[in-house]
Amino acid sequence: MIEEEEEFEGLVSSIPASSSSFSSSSSSSSSLPTRRHRKKRNVSWQERYRFQIGLAALLVTATMVVFAYLETVFTGDEAPSLWNYSTYNTNNTQLNTSHPYNGGMMIDYDCPVRVAADKNDFDGGKEYLEEGAQPFFNNKTYFLDHFRNHSFDGWGRTYDEFKASMREFKTKYFVPNLQNGDSIYESACGIGLNLYLTLEILQEEGGISDVTVYGNEYLQESVDKANMFLETLLDAQETNGHPKNKKGRLCHGDSTNLSHVPANSFDLVFTGYISPLWDPLEFGGTEDNYYGKMTKICRDPQKNENLWEYQKLAEIMQEEQEDWYSIWTTEMIRIAKPGKAIIIEEISLPYCDNMEDWGGVRRDFWKEGTERYGWDIDPESLMVIEGTQKMRYNVLMKKTI
Repeated sequence: MIEEEEEFEGLVSSIPASSSSFSSSSSSSSSLPTRRHRKKRNVSWQERYRFQIGLAALLVTATMVVFAYLETVFTGDEAPSLWNYSTYNTNNTQLNTSHPYNGGMMIDYDCPVRVAADKNDFDGGKEYLEEGAQPFFNNKTYFLDHFRNHSFDGWGRTYDEFKASMREFKTKYFVPNLQNGDSIYESACGIGLNLYLTLEILQEEGGISDVTVYGNEYLQESVDKANMFLETLLDAQETNGHPKNKKGRLCHGDSTNLSHVPANSFDLVFTGYISPLWDPLEFGGTEDNYYGKMTKICRDPQKNENLWEYQKLAEIMQEEQEDWYSIWTTEMIRIAKPGKAIIIEEISLPYCDNMEDWGGVRRDFWKEGTERYGWDIDPESLMVIEGTQKMRYNVLMKKTI
């Protein structure tokens, strides 16, 4: 028997210390226990007593935590808690299709299973986060208490400041085009706060409620937050006796391809901003490199003997940008109901017209585009309206009846 034990110890000692089976828990083979080392150890009554006291304290602490949680559930008090993003993931969002609105049913459709990279995906779908925004994404209570005094989605202003700047425009052009029980779709809805402030203004300025909101966003992280934020905000909203507004389907999706959304579905379709086409001339490289070349095309043709080359590049660049805007707009028109409004907010001018912005289209593009792209809109309904930001503007049009 002793010989067998010595033979076993020899085998153990021959195993290298770096062996994958033991390296994570021991630094050398000599520390491995053997049968000869395993002697029965007598446990004193003092040690048993300390162990029992420690176990009892642990059970008491666990019980207190459980009762504290149950108290918040049954009393309705919102305890500080972390959001579970998987709960609000686009593909997991359940839609109540039995609720009637405006004599019909809520609009149901499936979100895309996969969203392919588009021509504007210059940063790999990286989510944009304002400085100091992370606490809002972690804690419901903190979000509800502080979101009105923070900036989101690249606004450069707090929620309340941005809402105040948009109040006059939305009161004048959204309120007359909606009524109780209607549906709104926002293309590129970000984290959903433009939708929410729109609902607030509709109720405050027009007494309009029971509105269902839908939308899409290219960044998966942002649309998850949109579902999460809107569900929380709409659940906590005060309607002064009016029916609550509701959240419909918010999808991870590309605004230039809304084929998953049924046509002729919504009472108003809008976007807070059409993101200009990134790199229409396909220069490649970094953002600074790209805008450096763009600036040269816009600023330097008079200094260059090959003037026609610069002019041609600027022309091609703008044509690509206009085609991009048209694809986005065409999808918005398609999903609007006949006779209903399509609104595009905060449109940028072409980069050569305003090199302090990201690029866009001129004001006369929209009238020309009606014929050029065959948009299904009433030409008489087209309105170009000054925006709230420097050198930006808004557009309203209505789909043909």
